[in-house]
Amino acid sequence: MEQGGLLGIDWLNRSLGWLFVLRILRSLSQGCLGIILPIYLAMAGYDAVALGTLLAFSALTAAVTSTLTGVLSDRFGRKLLIAIISFMFAVGGIGFAFARSFVWLIVFAAIGSIGRGGALAGGAWGPFYPAVQALIAQEAEDYNRTTVFGFFSFVGVMAGALGSLLAALPVLARNRLGISEAETYRALFVFSGVLGIAMMFAIIPIRERPYEKLPAPSSDRAGSLLEAKRTLGLSPESWRLVIRFMITNATNGLSVGMLGPIVVY
Repeated sequence: MEQGGLLGIDWLNRSLGWLFVLRILRSLSQGCLGIILPIYLAMAGYDAVALGTLLAFSALTAAVTSTLTGVLSDRFGRKLLIAIISFMFAVGGIGFAFARSFVWLIVFAAIGSIGRGGALAGGAWGPFYPAVQALIAQEAEDYNRTTVFGFFSFVGVMAGALGSLLAALPVLARNRLGISEAETYRALFVFSGVLGIAMMFAIIPIRERPYEKLPAPSSDRAGSLLEAKRTLGLSPESWRLVIRFMITNATNGLSVGMLGPIVVY
């Protein structure tokens, strides 16, 4: 692990600092998109069914991408997967700004994990959350890992709140500059794409340790039986814990996915 000490914080090192930047950029964009997306669709004449359909496709795509990230990041590199998903987010944001048909709106929303649907995969982290979580864990010591994750959550919530305030820009632009709200909304989608490009550059300075394979299982009968009980590399005890978190996260996702966009709409 790198030596810490940035900004006088003993556990904050260079890699964690850039991961904080990545967190701020992602949460800032999602805080903004979560508010303006339903309003923009309503202004364009789409109803709540269309909104739900678009967010459902976005969430499903984000779920698949998140799963693939978890499976592939250790093999091909966590930074590479984060950079690819950040590029997808940039393409989705910019493409959404210029899309005019509902089909293309769905396509770009799915590509960029745009809106509350995409934010569900990792609490506004997006689909690259499994890779980012692993990078954070490798840079934090055992005794302060919970503290580090707590600060990441705090920074993410604050950045998301700031992003939500950007939703006021279309009204201000209309009243002060005479620019139509629709054009300002499209500019904010482009801005989210620019943030995606910035995320691609933010991941470059972060150090990534090479993946270390687990030692080969024991050749004795007890070791073989223990290995045989593993599913996808996890023991039954680990799976019980994972399933509990899956149920909790699914319940939270169901409520947020239903309530968040409709309140804005």
